[in-house]
Amino acid sequence: MTGVRDEQELLLTRFLRVLSCIGVVAYIPGVWIALDEGIVLIAIANTVTYALVLAVAWIPGVRAGVKLTVVIATALALSAILLVTVGPRGAGYIWMIAAGVIAAVFGSHRAIVITLLATVALLAGYGVAIAFGLEGHGNQPVTVVIIGTNVIVVALALAIVVRAILDRLERSVNSQKTLAERLRIELDASTRVQKQLGTTVALKDELLREVHHRVNNNMQLILSMIDLDDTARSDARSVYARIRVLSAINNLLHTDRNALRIGLIDIAATVYDLAFDRDRKRHRLVYDSPPETDREPRVPVELSAQEAVPIALYLFEIAMVVESDTDRSTTHYGMDDGGEYVRLVVPESRGSLIPERLAALNRTAAAIAANDLASLRVEQTDDSQVVEVRPTGPHRPGSRTE
Repeated sequence: MTGVRDEQELLLTRFLRVLSCIGVVAYIPGVWIALDEGIVLIAIANTVTYALVLAVAWIPGVRAGVKLTVVIATALALSAILLVTVGPRGAGYIWMIAAGVIAAVFGSHRAIVITLLATVALLAGYGVAIAFGLEGHGNQPVTVVIIGTNVIVVALALAIVVRAILDRLERSVNSQKTLAERLRIELDASTRVQKQLGTTVALKDELLREVHHRVNNNMQLILSMIDLDDTARSDARSVYARIRVLSAINNLLHTDRNALRIGLIDIAATVYDLAFDRDRKRHRLVYDSPPETDREPRVPVELSAQEAVPIALYLFEIAMVVESDTDRSTTHYGMDDGGEYVRLVVPESRGSLIPERLAALNRTAAAIAANDLASLRVEQTDDSQVVEVRPTGPHRPGSRTE
């Protein structure tokens, strides 16, 4: 409501200032003709009206109610003077309609009613005055009634239309303000919730990192204790190797403070380093560059800690089977239409036992743990054996930040 009223007051001031500037076009000829015709009253009325408009338009601090009252009152007074002095030849009836429209545009419903009642009273008084001998300059009481009713109807119709438009605009503005306020409140609430969630996530990440840090320290402690006794290390070689895998994957997961995710390529390289660190000349690591295509580039997937650890152990078990059964192999990693993969290729030599050992591996706990996360494919070709692992769980492509 306040916003609409403020806008009406601003528009009223602008209207009066524009009217005061362009009114001189009508004021000077009107006064000149009135003096030339000897109608001094019209010259005085025009001068007083124009002076009042100038005053309320340009004097600072004049309230909007005063401005509107002055404009409507001068318009009705000018219409009365024109009717008395020149009759229907003047613009008296036009100024009556103008007063009603101005009240409808810039005033309230009360201002409209008062203006219309004042117009009716003015017309009634004018008609009665003619009936009692006032010079009508061609007007008769009956013509005043006919013209007056038409003036009232036109002024009332314009006032109703203008107010209907303004009331609808006012309701629309108020509705938008209410909606904006609700959106502001919801936005503030969302911002607070977002900050709380951000704090909670940060605390969760810190807690998770602390847990992983302690786990890594414990694994390093176990490795150090095993290293103290060469005999114990030999007897617990498989346990020692698995702990090294867990420790390496844990470190990779915490390389990026915002990640806690790791790519399959990083897992493959880590497993290769730990499984074939003694003879990398015969056991090679190869990255398969994807062919250039016109399609959208393939986006590598990233695995969470719950996915990365079982898959890393799974790959390590397969690598240990290959490393113990043959002296040559090639580990491929890359991406094709089926997604990312790690593929171990063993030339046909002593590798006849690999399928059987892998089948046994599939029945171990490590394979079962990764069963829903990765798929295993063993293929026998003419001159080699291929073991391929692909992630199968719901992974997220793209950046490592959550």
